[in-house]
Amino acid sequence: MRYRTEDPLFAGVGAICETAMQETQADGVALAVVSRSRRVRELIYATDSLAQQLDDLQYVIGEGPCFDAYLRDAPQCYPELTSVGKTARWPVFAAGATELGVQALFAIPVPDGWRPMGVLELYRRATADLADSEFAAACACASAIAHQLESNWQEHVAPFGNAEQAIDDAAMTGAHSQVAADPFTRTQIHVAGGMVAIQLGVTADEGVDRIRAHAYACARPVS
Repeated sequence: MRYRTEDPLFAGVGAICETAMQETQADGVALAVVSRSRRVRELIYATDSLAQQLDDLQYVIGEGPCFDAYLRDAPQCYPELTSVGKTARWPVFAAGATELGVQALFAIPVPDGWRPMGVLELYRRATADLADSEFAAACACASAIAHQLESNWQEHVAPFGNAEQAIDDAAMTGAHSQVAADPFTRTQIHVAGGMVAIQLGVTADEGVDRIRAHAYACARPVS
C-alpha cells in the first residue's frame, strides 16, 4: 500500500523515494518536510503504513533519529535499534519502533543551505547497516529530492513570494480541502491545538503538545 500527496509543490518526490527504497534495500521509506517559519512538519510521502507509523511516532513523542538528522544537519544511521547504548538519546522511540517490528532506521537530511528542508527516512525489519554504496544512494536521493522540490517551488512559488509561504499555504489548503483525501497532513492537528489552547488558556504550542501527549497515552494515532 502506498500513499502520496497530490499537491504540485511535491510532485515527483514519490518516485525518488521509491528509488531510494530499491537502491538501499530498505523495507520502507518516508519523506517529511519542515516549514521553518511556522515550524510545521508535514509528512509528504510514505511507501507503506509502517513508514507512516514510524514518522507519526516521532512526531507524537518529539524524539527520534529524524529529529536529530534535521537539527544536526547530518545523516543518522542506526542499524540496531535494540542497542541501548546507541539509542539512549531517545529510548521511548527506540522501544516503540521495535514494537512495530523495525530493527534499523536511517535518517538522511534533505539539503537546503544552512538548514535541511526535510528528512528522508528509511527503515529495515532486520538488523543491518547500509553498505557504502547504499548510503551513497540514499544521500543522492535526498539531494535529488531537494532539486525536485526546488524546481517545483520555483514553478509555483511566485504567487506566494517564497517557498516557506508556499509550503504553509499548501498545508492550510490541505487542512480545509484535503484532510479526508490526504492521510499525511498534520495541519488539522495544529488547528485543533489552537482550540485546545483557547479552552485551557495555554499557548498554541502547548495545545498541540497536550494532543500529542494524549495520543501517546491512549496509543492512538495523533490524527
